[in-house]
Amino acid sequence: MPSVIPTFFTQIQTLRESETEVSLAEIAAWCEALAQRIRGGDTLRNALVETHSSPSIETALGGFRLRIERGADLISTCTAVIDATNAQPASTHIQTLREIMGLIRVCALGSSRTAQTLDRAAHNLRIRAALADEVARETASARLSASLLTALPIVAVAITLMISPEVAQTYTTTAGLVCMTMCLLLNLIGWWWIRRLITAAQR
Repeated sequence: MPSVIPTFFTQIQTLRESETEVSLAEIAAWCEALAQRIRGGDTLRNALVETHSSPSIETALGGFRLRIERGADLISTCTAVIDATNAQPASTHIQTLREIMGLIRVCALGSSRTAQTLDRAAHNLRIRAALADEVARETASARLSASLLTALPIVAVAITLMISPEVAQTYTTTAGLVCMTMCLLLNLIGWWWIRRLITAAQR
């Protein structure tokens, strides 16, 4: 079993090079499918083997289902996945997937309410996904404003330089170059600051 962890780290590393991102809705659907099988009489191990998750979850878990199907210890394999996913980028929902794997590990220790626990987790994930979508809609105008406020000054200066030789000549002087550089710098700082505020609101 010690060789499981390095193998998982190798497989998880490939996710960094992939554009596939695990979504909250996919994780919620997986939890619901697991809960449904367990309520139908399956053990947690059988439910994990028989339930096919989305390709992005399969990739993120690095062959977890196949290892369980081949008889690997469930608790040790869950621990290996949790350790391996610590290296994942913050831009994905790998943190949430890691929490679900921790929940599965706890259930594997002998919980009698596994189906209810997974259903509750799925419900909470659905709520989080709905809130994330609402925040994305609310911040859409702010993202558009950030793009326009960044692009318009640059476009205005470019048009002015093309239609006014006098202004274009001004920018060839030292003072003109300093002003242009400062304007571009302040423009980029403003864009970065607006994007930072939007990102903070989406967390």
